[in-house]
Amino acid sequence: MPADIRLQLRDNTLILSDNGGRSLYFEHLFPGEDGYSRSESLWLVRGGVAKLDEGHRWPHSGRRCRKSFA
Repeated sequence: MPADIRLQLRDNTLILSDNGGRSLYFEHLFPGEDGYSRSESLWLVRGGVAKLDEGHRWPHSGRRCRKSFA
């Protein structure tokens, strides 16, 4: 059976729900932060940075992507 996972943001809470009816609650995560569910032994990690530096966009993209725009 395919998995269906949804992430909802409500006030200062993140709710991770699956198609089995389970929901895990996490505190709001800022870029680069993580949360851990002890009951499920599951980490939820938010990537990114708080503010992108426009001058350093290309070093973080792959070589293939950079070549396609060269």
